[in-house]
Amino acid sequence: MPTYSPDLNPIEHKWAQAKCKKKSAQMRHRYFVHTQYGVIKIKSLSYTCNHFKVAQLYRAAVWITTWWCFAVVLAESLGSITGYLCTQDNQKVVGTEINVSHIRPVSSGKVRGVCSAIHLGRRQQVWSIKIFNEQLRLSSICRLTTVIIK
Repeated sequence: MPTYSPDLNPIEHKWAQAKCKKKSAQMRHRYFVHTQYGVIKIKSLSYTCNHFKVAQLYRAAVWITTWWCFAVVLAESLGSITGYLCTQDNQKVVGTEINVSHIRPVSSGKVRGVCSAIHLGRRQQVWSIKIFNEQLRLSSICRLTTVIIK
């Protein structure tokens, strides 16, 4: 766990902590933190997994189901890490509900997820996550509700 240094502002320090806690087993992606007028947005770039193309050869339904699961994991990862960045010390964030509407599948290339806050309360947060393909066409839109636990 990185120690606090005067070179890091509180947001950067919490971000450094989140990077240390992040599990890379499910997904491998890069995060970029942008702060704008006190609102935190996290953008993520990720390559789609190679097994999407293999599954597509066998059965289209399997491939689409795999993409949908990937979109849910990406949305939950972005919302949970962003929620953690908005908490104070010794607080944890737990996802309670996720709703995903899939507009179009992504067969290859990169996807980008953009997470922004809908509601930031003392005990509950609601996040909107939009997932775009390489052509910046909307692929999925998600809503994640998280609860803050002390």
